[in-house]
Amino acid sequence: MRTPRRRSRYGQLVLTAGVVIGLASTLIAYGQAGGEEGVQPEDKPELPKPAEVIALQFQADWSPSSAALTPSYDELKKAAAKVPVLFVAFDFTSERTHRQAAYLACALDVRELFAEHQHETGQVLLVDAESHEVIGTLTKDDTAKEMSKKLVAALELAGYQDESVTRP
Repeated sequence: MRTPRRRSRYGQLVLTAGVVIGLASTLIAYGQAGGEEGVQPEDKPELPKPAEVIALQFQADWSPSSAALTPSYDELKKAAAKVPVLFVAFDFTSERTHRQAAYLACALDVRELFAEHQHETGQVLLVDAESHEVIGTLTKDDTAKEMSKKLVAALELAGYQDESVTRP
């Protein structure tokens, strides 16, 4: 059993984002269904648990390494749909997307990692969501199965022990 940790700024951000997304989804469904009859309480999606690991992808459209990473990484993301991982893409394709990536790094409180790795496209850093320490790296040379094993190892390092969620 995990010991309770003080909710970090990142945890509060993820929780707030989850609530906003859930509320927006409900309102959209409500509006599309034509009123009160459209959304029943039992139809509302369950909010996920806070992420244990943040997967920071460093990518650019012009990067051959990013292109090589994408197929296996996309397969991993599909397999890990119910695993407590926040998948984030830092896009360095243009000056505008680079600036937006920098803002996102600040919001996630991973500025130092962003600054250190922003010129290393075609990789994914697996980061402990609480401590923001790098606990794994995925590269273009990894197969989807190897990426899955690395993600499971990172989840265990981050203290994830909930067996009710299917691992990738």
